[in-house]
Amino acid sequence: MASAFDPAVAFVLAQEGGLSEHSADPGGITNFGISQRAYPTLDIRALTEEQARVLYRTDYWDALRCEELPPRLAIAVFDSAVNLGCHRAAILFQTTLDVSADGQIGPATLKAAWHGQETAEIRQIIKEFLARRAIFYASLPIWPHFGFGWMLRLFGLYELTIKMKL
Repeated sequence: MASAFDPAVAFVLAQEGGLSEHSADPGGITNFGISQRAYPTLDIRALTEEQARVLYRTDYWDALRCEELPPRLAIAVFDSAVNLGCHRAAILFQTTLDVSADGQIGPATLKAAWHGQETAEIRQIIKEFLARRAIFYASLPIWPHFGFGWMLRLFGLYELTIKMKL
């Protein structure tokens, strides 16, 4: 089976764009979705897309064991981690799967993720996971600044995951 990393990172990069310095963004200066807050010693302004891809692979995709998840779920979890951090993404995913939400993708989470692989089941898991993200976003004080864009991102992510051929 082909890795879902390439379509996942392509989606993230399309959503995140290049350099951003929005005053309401708690991440501070951000480039390709990589924030100064997450990487305080990195020169974010000089970050290249290739460097961002490497960080995404090691610090997000690999950290959340996405290669071991069903591809459609891996893409949804990865995008959540980029936007919310790995720990929160894992908690939301585990809550969706109704497993112990410890913020670490381990054997129980992987087993639950692979439990039902019918198309309707995967779609339902993704819908519930994205709905949990939407609820979390709406609770944030920066919702008025970024909420509309976050919702567009979630709709685009859902569309990507249900239409992919993996």
